[in-house]
Amino acid sequence: MTGMMKGAGAGVVVVGIVAAVAAWQGEQWLKESIYWLTVVRGQVLTAAQERVLKPGDTFKECADCPEMVVVPAGEFMMGSPADEKDRLDNEGPLHKVALAKPLAVSGSK
Repeated sequence: MTGMMKGAGAGVVVVGIVAAVAAWQGEQWLKESIYWLTVVRGQVLTAAQERVLKPGDTFKECADCPEMVVVPAGEFMMGSPADEKDRLDNEGPLHKVALAKPLAVSGSK
């Protein structure tokens, strides 16, 4: 089998699997899967690109994706002290959070 024929066969299998799961999960899942396969997949950062990101760097993996910012590993205090003026009940308890590895987050809604 030539490489192109193998690739085409693999593509048929992937499409078949996606179609079968889509029938099981519903139309919305199919739309999201097609969007990911056609729009997002080709723009996702490679492992090498991820390794060179530094804390504070920002990136987007597709035009419709949120902007992400790299947060460094480390520790921080989360929440508000119980005696803080105007503190809300859902702001406590004050506690330490430790990030073992850097990660990327977005503030987009």
